[in-house]
Amino acid sequence: MRSHIATAALLVASACKGPPARLAVGASDTVVVNNEWPVQLAVHVFDARGHALPDTGVRYEWLSGRLTQVSPTGVATCDRPGDAVVRASLGSLVADLKLLCRPIRDLRVTVGMQLVAGDSAEPLPFEAVDAGGRPVTLLAGTAKIMDSSVATLEGLRVRPRSPGRTAVGLRVGSRFKWIGVTVYEKVPTLEVVRPERPNVAVSVTLASGETRRLPLPRGRYLVGILPDSSGVRLAVLGAGCVRISFDRRLMCDSPGDATVVLYTPWSATPTPDVSGAVAVQRIADSDEPAPPRPTPTPISNPGAP
Repeated sequence: MRSHIATAALLVASACKGPPARLAVGASDTVVVNNEWPVQLAVHVFDARGHALPDTGVRYEWLSGRLTQVSPTGVATCDRPGDAVVRASLGSLVADLKLLCRPIRDLRVTVGMQLVAGDSAEPLPFEAVDAGGRPVTLLAGTAKIMDSSVATLEGLRVRPRSPGRTAVGLRVGSRFKWIGVTVYEKVPTLEVVRPERPNVAVSVTLASGETRRLPLPRGRYLVGILPDSSGVRLAVLGAGCVRISFDRRLMCDSPGDATVVLYTPWSATPTPDVSGAVAVQRIADSDEPAPPRPTPTPISNPGAP
């Protein structure tokens, strides 16, 4: 009986929809395309009461601007940068959309993110470039974070929440990249780092020529300064360390009596104090299980294909 009632209700709702009365295209009738190959444009059809209708029968034509081609069914090709105006029509209904072609060839991730829990949100470290290697700044795509208990997304910025490791999946056009995110716990000393507390950071403020020493417990660690532009210098004594070129940290094996030394160069002229944090990540013995897959979050123009 319940199944028959639900079916009848669906038929009544369908019958309440009227004929097409309006065409709509994304936000402000503008579509950003970052794909290098053909993409399907989408136009939404509504009746007079705002009910969504199938877009069957919508036709497209190029009106002006720079565009390689657009088919009558709305397949657009953007193989070079440029703006164009495309008209969508359904019977007597007409909607003109501005098509912004910004094809990208690659997404370049500059460095993994190193953040401290409770700090402000930081921008995702990536750059989109075209076929000539030039930056592309007008983008439409999606971003998703694998573990929102560690960090959350605010558009193209990541806000650290709690200690741990996660990653952001970024898709623009047909390109996709993962960006690693490590969030550290703010602590008063490095002596608290252990297997169950693997990511810690100690904040420091140093005057010109000042030095601070922190003992480093036994283990293998990645050690670095946050942010690396803070002006705080780093050295590790009594441990075997090698520098990791791609993220400017040190990988160190501490026998148990190693020391992290934080310092600033001495200046004969008055200089302001500098602030930063030494971040220590204990290297786990085994990989952690992958977290569940989340739903992608739009990061730009919702009307983009």
